[in-house]
Amino acid sequence: MTGNRTLFNDVWNFARRSFVDTPEHYHELESRLSPALQLCSEGDLTPLMMVLIDDTNDCEYRFIPDDAHPMVLAARYGHLPAVKLWLSRGIRAQIALSAAVRDGQREVVDCLIAHGADPLDLSLPDQQLFQSLRA
Repeated sequence: MTGNRTLFNDVWNFARRSFVDTPEHYHELESRLSPALQLCSEGDLTPLMMVLIDDTNDCEYRFIPDDAHPMVLAARYGHLPAVKLWLSRGIRAQIALSAAVRDGQREVVDCLIAHGADPLDLSLPDQQLFQSLRA
């Protein structure tokens, strides 16, 4: 889990900030994460991501900007299973494309494009990075 622990820590920090106004919800979520952590295998935090995805879809939390969405963090760290889970929940692929391109996550970039992300909507510097990933 070494490479993905950072991803989990970032997503968990996001979740804690999201539930500041509802401490009872935070404690409920925390109790669900411990069993999920035990289900994780080496290098795969998908059970944890599933708890967070289910939880954030089941509750109302304040709007967060696209660049702070957990799928963007997953794309940045190259966690393809988590990206696919977020996409299956209807999160737009475009919001994570720039992060995946900037961090050289070729598999994630391909997945996001397959799910409708448009490289032409990237900034010019990110389009150049995208082209270098394709080379």
